[in-house]
Amino acid sequence: MEYAASSFANLSKKALSKLKICDNKILRKCLGLIKSTPTHIIHHMAAELPGEYRFQLATAKEISKLIAYNLPLADSLINQPLTYSTSYTMIFTEFEPMFREIEKLPSSTTNSKIKVDIDFFKNITKSKKEANEEQIYQLFNKKLNDLKDRNIETIFTDGSVKEDSTKAAFYHNKSNTIRSFHTNKRMASMTAELIAFIKAIDFAITHQINRLAILTDSKSGVMALTNEDSNNYLTIEIRNKIQNSNLEIVEFPFIPNHSGIHQNNIVDNAAKNADRNGEFIHLGWTIDDACKEIERILTIKWQRHYSIISNDKGKKYYQMFPKISKHPWFKFLNNKIEANLIKQMNRTLTGHAFRNETLAKFNIIQSSNCETCQVDETPEHIIFKCTKFNTTRNLFTKIQEASSIQEFYKNNQKTFYYTIINFLKQIKAQI
Repeated sequence: MEYAASSFANLSKKALSKLKICDNKILRKCLGLIKSTPTHIIHHMAAELPGEYRFQLATAKEISKLIAYNLPLADSLINQPLTYSTSYTMIFTEFEPMFREIEKLPSSTTNSKIKVDIDFFKNITKSKKEANEEQIYQLFNKKLNDLKDRNIETIFTDGSVKEDSTKAAFYHNKSNTIRSFHTNKRMASMTAELIAFIKAIDFAITHQINRLAILTDSKSGVMALTNEDSNNYLTIEIRNKIQNSNLEIVEFPFIPNHSGIHQNNIVDNAAKNADRNGEFIHLGWTIDDACKEIERILTIKWQRHYSIISNDKGKKYYQMFPKISKHPWFKFLNNKIEANLIKQMNRTLTGHAFRNETLAKFNIIQSSNCETCQVDETPEHIIFKCTKFNTTRNLFTKIQEASSIQEFYKNNQKTFYYTIINFLKQIKAQI
């Protein structure tokens, strides 16, 4: 769907509808839904942006890269009148202020001074979960003593992201210096850590610290520095700044967060309060941060659209799932569930299923009634009311206490999916 999608952002309604038909058909098949299922429910259940939003996002990603890599077409978009109606011009116009703040990627130099260490628990435990606070403290002290023995000064860093603010701080142990910074952009937590790295390095250079260790709880930030092909201007800036300075070596040891480490707590608190106590800094967008922000904006638009459509179609589904989700409900199931049962659950949630009430609407059968109860045979009727399954239902107390899918979901969200799936499995009825 997204191959050459940057050409589709300004399609006519007729052309877009053809792609939507293809998209809906594929998602229906993957989810096990039937034709009568409203399309906005299909996309919500799949946790996928509808085509028109996906095409806009794909175009925005391309434009972001054009600008960051300073390619010729970027100059046409930024510095020349936009007289043509294309996908690029449409999306650039819509998100122009953001695109104009994307930083161009600097040239990268090879760095031989950086050393990263993410194996805090090496030869001790596999992870933080398996270690107690005393073990962590002992490992931390061992790390500090090793750095001290090698005449390496330590600076602790942390980053924080909240609403429309990205915050960072560093703490220099030796001089008891705490500095914090904030910007008015919503960026990734890794970006917040990279800001802290840069400010810590600037501090070290200014104060003629030649051997430095930046202790951080961000594995992603540390690992980003090892990527020589990075398209993040901040990581490139860090690598270049270190290589072109008098710093002899800069180590980046990972230390676990929220583990009772005093220095960590100090810098964590400084980062969280940076928007009140820290220095404001202007920061350009990275490619990834710009794209994620545009995706967030498009998701808000999709949320509004989804809510409006749900006033007419899929009202019961919307009562249970009023918010757009980043992941489909079955992604986080602990136990392995057969695909067939997941698809039955999907049909149950939508109310559009292979039961008499739906089949009669398609004129596949004449009557919509349940053969046992002589009322409309819906998934809800099968699960909560059909007398044919009373014996099995007696084994499921929580199902007995509810009269509808909506009521059952409201009162049993933690066990909702497993309970319904197990019931369907027991009765062996294809929903």
